[in-house]
Amino acid sequence: MYKSEHIITLRHYLVLSVTAFTFGIIYATTASAKSLSFFVQLLILTAALSSVFLFLRKVLIQKYGVPKKPFVLPLFLCICVLLGIFRITAENILFPSRLDSCEKGAAWLTGTVKTNPKATKDGFSCYFQMEVFQINDEDIPSESIMIFMPKARGMKLSKNQDICCWARIEKHSPIDKSNIYNYETTLKGKGIFHTGSVKNANLVTFTKSTTAVSKLQSAGEAVSSLVTSAINKAQPLSHNNALILKGILVGDKADFSDTLYQKFSYAGLSHIVAVSGMHLSILFAAITLILNSLKLRKRLSLVITIPLVVLFAATAKFTPSVCRAGIMILMMLIASIFLKRYSPINALFLSLGIILCVSPYSVYSQSLTLSFCATLGILVYYKYIAYFLNRLIPLFKTGSDFINNIVSAALKFVLSSVAISISVTITTSYFSLLFFGSVSWAQFLTNIWIIPTVTAVFCLGYAVCIFQYLFPLLASILCHPLNFLLDIISATANRFGQVSFTFQLESESLNLIGFVVYMGLAILLYLVLKTAYDLSEETAIMRASHTQTYKSPAIPKL
Repeated sequence: MYKSEHIITLRHYLVLSVTAFTFGIIYATTASAKSLSFFVQLLILTAALSSVFLFLRKVLIQKYGVPKKPFVLPLFLCICVLLGIFRITAENILFPSRLDSCEKGAAWLTGTVKTNPKATKDGFSCYFQMEVFQINDEDIPSESIMIFMPKARGMKLSKNQDICCWARIEKHSPIDKSNIYNYETTLKGKGIFHTGSVKNANLVTFTKSTTAVSKLQSAGEAVSSLVTSAINKAQPLSHNNALILKGILVGDKADFSDTLYQKFSYAGLSHIVAVSGMHLSILFAAITLILNSLKLRKRLSLVITIPLVVLFAATAKFTPSVCRAGIMILMMLIASIFLKRYSPINALFLSLGIILCVSPYSVYSQSLTLSFCATLGILVYYKYIAYFLNRLIPLFKTGSDFINNIVSAALKFVLSSVAISISVTITTSYFSLLFFGSVSWAQFLTNIWIIPTVTAVFCLGYAVCIFQYLFPLLASILCHPLNFLLDIISATANRFGQVSFTFQLESESLNLIGFVVYMGLAILLYLVLKTAYDLSEETAIMRASHTQTYKSPAIPKL
């Protein structure tokens, strides 16, 4: 059986456990009177909802004989919440940060610059992320820190340089405590818990301790550097198009100006220059197509695909959104290899659980939140929205069957893109307003041509990078169509990257009550769409059964 006979299936257990685990992490990492109050309110709400659920179950059992399973749901939910609290507390006790011992003090830090220095808003200093391997000449497991130093000296540094500096170390304190997605939690989502004030840094060389994960990260950084170098050498690729291509291929937006980034945000295109699940899906489809053309055995093709997916995730620096997509694809590949069922919704929530187990503070990651909600929206709403939109296709019929086929195919593609945009907007609009203060409504239109354009750019861009090292002449030839496609993306960003194409709302007006109302409307919309879909399907089946003609049985000849 593909579905459980019970009202609550294993899928619901997985969703509730991950949700509870997340709330536990939020409580433990923001332990305060406010979060404690929220935690108590959550338990009261859980108890109330569980009581209503159990009452309904009892009524259903008495009237329809529904099986008495499962009654352990309230206990299961509370255990998962406590598990999340224990998880983060135990980690802090057993594996304390070495930088904590230097808090509000100073120390010699030796490590590697992980990001290119950027100027702060005051214009006098700059900041960059540093991975620390030594403190006062003592080797430690690598830890990340955000370094601030005078702009005149800091801007001379570059990514992947090894430096040594005398730093005053502090734990960053949140500026806006009313929003859990503040500067402090954003840094925590990136694994950064301390900041260091530095006056100068010296270039050094030292031996780094390596692990399997660090080797994989180094391999990903090497691939990213090769891609970036190939793009810089590609001719006749324009400078602006080269910046966009770096964002699409490896998620490198270091050289994006604030104006360019804002245009992409207003046009609803920021997701295409941040490597995410869409890019990994394109890569997976391209690899599958190539391996199938080589006529390899299916299981062998799946086994070959797994390390390539992991390497691409390393190239994208294992960002939470890429990890989410990577885990889902790996689950699908493993299910295919062992001939097991694959449920996208289960894989989605399991990927969230794995990410939070490995990096609990990823719960504050904006990219993970938007990526998870966007995927959830597609899985939940797309089927129903696309169904009702496709019912508009018969309205555009003409007298010619040939023209009808062309129009039908074109409309299906357009309506499919619109359905995806609507599904994603339903589940991400609240968080887009919370993070950026705006939601782009132009994406309903731009995604019609941007998604296929980005697919072509992704494949053609990597082909150019490969041929740049093997056949430079062929790479320069391919740059012409690539430049044209990038011009389309750039022109779209310039045309629709304006405030008039967005819905603006101050993030301060978004509170817990607003979130509850938003979730209630989203659930209500799902129930309405599902009910209308089920009724429509039942009506179609009934009509088919009434109109079906049966052939009368032949009368035997005497």
